[in-house]
Amino acid sequence: MHSRGHRPRKPAHSLHPRAAWLSYLAKMKMVTIHAAKTNLSRLIAQACAGEEIVIARGDQPVARLVPIAKVSPHRRFGAMKGRARVSKAFFEPLPPDELSAWEGGG
Repeated sequence: MHSRGHRPRKPAHSLHPRAAWLSYLAKMKMVTIHAAKTNLSRLIAQACAGEEIVIARGDQPVARLVPIAKVSPHRRFGAMKGRARVSKAFFEPLPPDELSAWEGGG
């Protein structure tokens, strides 16, 4: 037991999970399904700009509108096979002046 029967205080920043969730929701823009259908283009632009949009049925959040992260193209080994040709000249030594330019000699 702690001195004088008091429990230690929680830090001010620790919130009950429900309070933390409500705080999180308060920072979001919440719209009804009807309003979302009416203003979809505008809401998509806002979401792409970084704003968090929550779509609610009545006062119950049911969906969140977020932009899709850009996916870099997947590179596949051998994708250029048969599309490029390398002549024998590619394997010949470079002339001295061109070799010097590649090596930073000017």
